[in-house]
Amino acid sequence: MTQEIYFATGNQAKFDEAQKFLAAHAPHIVLKQFVCDLPELQTLDQKTVACEKARHAYNMLKNPVLIDDSGLYFTNYNNFPGTLSKYVYEGIGYEGIFKLVNPGDPAAFVLTLVCWYGPEQYEVFESRCEGKMVAPRFLPSTPKSFPFMSIFSPLDSDLSFAELYETPAWANYSWRYQALGKFIAWSERYTGDKD
Repeated sequence: MTQEIYFATGNQAKFDEAQKFLAAHAPHIVLKQFVCDLPELQTLDQKTVACEKARHAYNMLKNPVLIDDSGLYFTNYNNFPGTLSKYVYEGIGYEGIFKLVNPGDPAAFVLTLVCWYGPEQYEVFESRCEGKMVAPRFLPSTPKSFPFMSIFSPLDSDLSFAELYETPAWANYSWRYQALGKFIAWSERYTGDKD
């Protein structure tokens, strides 16, 4: 049976990546994009940020909705930049970031995916990719909305996320794919329980 769910994001590259993954691994789930401005709490707690945005999106749509929030975490700092990643990049750019960290410093990409499907019903799916910082490596195909992909490399690869993106190897590293895989497994159990 076909299931429809909205993905609340104005980031087209993020939506396209999620839609591509679901089409390949759960074709019964039809993803629809919901573009809107959602309030974003100013907190370092990524789960709280994602859940609050998902709750707002659900209240606007009155339909099941997915939302994800991701951040790059420098291991040598406490939960930083994390939920502030976008603002840190926009404020100080790569030059400023590399005054805080050095190539080779440990870091991790963390993603929190929330499915909000009822007035107070939701599930949270988290994924994490450990890695290291690298000097910026730009590729024309890297979406401008994913700036940190050019300066992060997973632990077992010498390539940056930007260099891995849209290659067959990307499926092994995409933190979004990992979280969506958990969502698909939960969705199959949840709909099975209701039958």
